[in-house]
Amino acid sequence: EELRYRGQNNQLNCPVCDQPVLVKAGEVKQWHFAHRDTGSCPLRNESESVLRGRIILYRWLSNKYPAKVSLEKTISDIDLPRPFDCYIETDTGNKFAYWILESGFRSHGKIKKQFIWQDIHIQMIFLSNMIRKGPDDKSTLLLTPTERSFAYRSEYNQLYHSTSDSALTYLDLTTQYLHTFRGLFLIHKPHIFAYKTKLSEQIVNVLISPKNGEFVYPGEYEKLKSLRNMSLKSSDNNNTKKNKSYRRSIKKKRNYHHESISNGNHLDYLTKTYPCIKCGKQTNE
Repeated sequence: EELRYRGQNNQLNCPVCDQPVLVKAGEVKQWHFAHRDTGSCPLRNESESVLRGRIILYRWLSNKYPAKVSLEKTISDIDLPRPFDCYIETDTGNKFAYWILESGFRSHGKIKKQFIWQDIHIQMIFLSNMIRKGPDDKSTLLLTPTERSFAYRSEYNQLYHSTSDSALTYLDLTTQYLHTFRGLFLIHKPHIFAYKTKLSEQIVNVLISPKNGEFVYPGEYEKLKSLRNMSLKSSDNNNTKKNKSYRRSIKKKRNYHHESISNGNHLDYLTKTYPCIKCGKQTNE
């Protein structure tokens, strides 16, 4: 209601064209921002699907970071066809940007290069209409060049026996489910990929990584913590074994040295002469 009131009193402006916007809401359509007069605004041709996805995403993020979420954020150093759908700056200084895509586009490679130089963690969300199953319909996907370009590395992939493979996340507008394919790897160039696991959960139950803003499914954080503790314990055990082995080796050498002295063998290397590297004279010094 507050946003509706501000829109009616010209207190809400489009971040791209700076023209007044209104809040549209009803029983049929999801609420969204609409221009009083679109004019030449780049956002005038936004699809209904992207608008719906943005609202679902905004509501979810607002529950995680109240009063921290910005809509339609423009970053001056990044040239995008349209602004990021949602943007967050956390109290710890981390910056998360979320961008929804309903189809591929040609400039994906150029945009991906721009992302590399930013101190912003950018999360791509594809709409579920882009999911295309592989020819065998068994744990394979057909990925567009855009999807391949924006597939992301995740530390949570290692939970599914995958450390170097990628992940992709999709949003179903009808069910409001997030679907994440973890452990994606190429099996047939250029576009047929297999995946280790598919995770599906209503977006309200999905968590956010405080480090980079990525999507974390229920139980994943605890499993990753447990896995790391096991790895740390295993590493400590290996170090203990190495230390014990080293101490045994030192003790063995000391015993050998004492036995040699007792038998008089230690005099050999004390009395034997060697040529001096300077003058060539034989000496035991």
